[in-house]
Amino acid sequence: FDGSSTATGGGAGIILRSPDNVSTQLAYKFDFFCSNNKAEYEALILGTLSAIEKGAKSIATKGDSKLIIKQMTDEYGIKEPALAEYISVAQDLTKEFAKITLEHVPRIENKYADALVTIASKVIMENQNEALFTIKKREGRLKEIKMENNEEKDEDDWRNGIVMKLQNPINANLKMLKEYIIIIKGELYHKDADRIMAKCITNKEAGEKLKELHEAVCGVEGPVLYRRIQRYGFY
Repeated sequence: FDGSSTATGGGAGIILRSPDNVSTQLAYKFDFFCSNNKAEYEALILGTLSAIEKGAKSIATKGDSKLIIKQMTDEYGIKEPALAEYISVAQDLTKEFAKITLEHVPRIENKYADALVTIASKVIMENQNEALFTIKKREGRLKEIKMENNEEKDEDDWRNGIVMKLQNPINANLKMLKEYIIIIKGELYHKDADRIMAKCITNKEAGEKLKELHEAVCGVEGPVLYRRIQRYGFY
């Protein structure tokens, strides 16, 4: 478990791991002010309640707050009166188990609960009581993924010469090549003086984009057409 109090609110992060190594991740956003120590106790109590709800008979509890663990095992005394009630509730809950151990662990060994509480404490939740998110694992960098391109190669494509020179810059105008870069899917991008990138498109695509934008803004006051194209990220 891990608890945290930040300028954007407090939160709790809890990892429940069963004997057969099945994990449940819980994150709570606190809609009330509390100190770091109170947030740690909130996390401990929420995690303990969750273990009881799942029918656990014995638990090993780990947290990176030495103060909370040592107070729970009566090795440290209580100096903050505001924590006395938390300790009383947490210790009463431990009576629900046939066996319970409490262990202080370094933060590096508590990184998953720490990550959960970081997200929970910083997320903004307006007019909602629950926010769902999914984290997916990727094993390859995007630039290493080969994408199939079914478009027929246009021999008159103005980009072809630049791409060839980027791939083999010998005897090329290096000053000019610095304005271009090839990124994912082999697409060519242009960098302006402010280092802002715009996707290089074919003459045919440019004509279609010009027509679309002209129809959209014709008669409307504002930036000239080519400035609008720049804003859309095309070159």
